[in-house]
Amino acid sequence: MVLSAFICAPKGLLLAPQAPASFDVLFTLSSCSHDGLSFRPIPSMRLPVVAVCGATGTGKSKLAIDLALALNGEVLNADAVQLYKGLEIATNKVTEPEMRGVKHHLLGILEPRDGFRYNVHNYRADCWSLIDRINFPDSPRLPIIVGGTHYYIEAVLWKDFLQARTVVSDSKDILSAIPVVEKGEPEPVEEQSKPLEDLPHRSWPEKLLRDLPSNPQDYYAFLWNLDKAAARRLHPNDTRKLQQAILSKLASSKILQTKNQLEPVSPEPSLSLPVPNVSVNRSYSPKYTEPQSLIIWLDCNPDVLKPRLDQRIGQMVERGLIAELDRFLSSAAVSLLPAAVVAGKQVLDDTAKIELFRLANDGLLPSVGAEHWCRGILQSIGFKEFELYLRLPQEERHSDEGKRLLATAIERMQFATRQYARRQRSWIVKRFLQRPAEGGIPVYRLDVTNILR
Repeated sequence: MVLSAFICAPKGLLLAPQAPASFDVLFTLSSCSHDGLSFRPIPSMRLPVVAVCGATGTGKSKLAIDLALALNGEVLNADAVQLYKGLEIATNKVTEPEMRGVKHHLLGILEPRDGFRYNVHNYRADCWSLIDRINFPDSPRLPIIVGGTHYYIEAVLWKDFLQARTVVSDSKDILSAIPVVEKGEPEPVEEQSKPLEDLPHRSWPEKLLRDLPSNPQDYYAFLWNLDKAAARRLHPNDTRKLQQAILSKLASSKILQTKNQLEPVSPEPSLSLPVPNVSVNRSYSPKYTEPQSLIIWLDCNPDVLKPRLDQRIGQMVERGLIAELDRFLSSAAVSLLPAAVVAGKQVLDDTAKIELFRLANDGLLPSVGAEHWCRGILQSIGFKEFELYLRLPQEERHSDEGKRLLATAIERMQFATRQYARRQRSWIVKRFLQRPAEGGIPVYRLDVTNILR
């Protein structure tokens, strides 16, 4: 149903100010395809790169699979937590039956213990390599990027979005990435820059907080694009200081207007000149131009999406979310806890898992840094909300206190998921839509409200 809405959509749904050449290509392909696989592209023809984005729970994966079946495509995952193996329920990972034979890439490729070695730079390098293989001129297939980590999608579609460095990566050896910290002499620091240790610890405006990457693992790359010198003085895994540095830089380099909009500082304060709104780290060079990429945005009325998300959390618990989190914690404890605690065990008891929580909270696990839940998949929605319940021994989980903690955890996860959906929509509006015509990529908004009712 969503696929039909897209194929039949009038060009008036185009939101970004670019010529819809890539939409014409897709429309032609759909007109030539009757059984979903009958289309055969002409030799040396390249197909547009399609990105499907939107808030969690809007049906992105299903649309991507429908498009792949109809237009002879392959799907590339752009959800950061779905890069990890395991936690199929917690991350809402698409299942084999749901794939319906469509080839998926970058899905479940990382061991959780290795997540800190893989970041947006590595993802982009692997994604570009895969797109070149999928869209090979002699026998091109349609590359479809789908996921809710819109920071990753932007990094793939705009080649100048992450200019800090070039990463050489190979999908056959996904963890052969170069170190995050660059070697060489640090750049001179301006005299007026404050030491990072002296950054203010304060409550930041909600509008400013929404400019942060949704994934704390991406803070280092984000800060690098804002201030290389500041980034060089921090460890890539110290997310607390990275966050403070980013927010301070944003607050000082942009004027936070009374309307809570970020605008460039006027070169002449005495002049009141109209200036366009801009976003931090604006990119102007799309990676794929012949034919042009396109973005499909699945949007839904919040009043309809909210109960859908709440219901989905309940369904996840019924499908075995708690047992899945327990299994993952036990496995993570074997990998991360000191040898004296593990003592050669493959499955750990409740005491060992509680010790894992303690070390995570105290910042004593490898590569955790100073902030709670900042290593790999442990930062995903689910673990931090269920922490108090997961700490309970099995025999106490059926007590009144256990039931209360479980109900509270479910409510917290529902709230966190709704917040995440709002941040995802905000990123699309600010980063994909609010762009000048030059360097933009066409965005097609599909209102799926009635479909999801």
